[in-house]
Amino acid sequence: MENALDLNADLAVAHTLTELLTELWEQDDEVAAFGCLIEWIEDAEWSQIPEMKAFAKTLRNHWYVDCFSKLDESEEIEEKLSIFYLKQTT
Repeated sequence: MENALDLNADLAVAHTLTELLTELWEQDDEVAAFGCLIEWIEDAEWSQIPEMKAFAKTLRNHWYVDCFSKLDESEEIEEKLSIFYLKQTT
């Protein structure tokens, strides 16, 4: 597996992103999961891999909204939300 990842940078990034996404389900609470999700989406968008960017967009537009609506409002979450949507519109 390591040789295959060495030969293809996009494959290595996709593999890493897949591993990072599994951490979402290992979070202790919804706030931690929310933070993990935001970081994953930002990493996926940065990757410039079209399939990862498309999946990140799906998460941003659907699951993310449901997740946020279940969280208690706090300044930290509101700040993350404003940054998150600001990046989406730019």
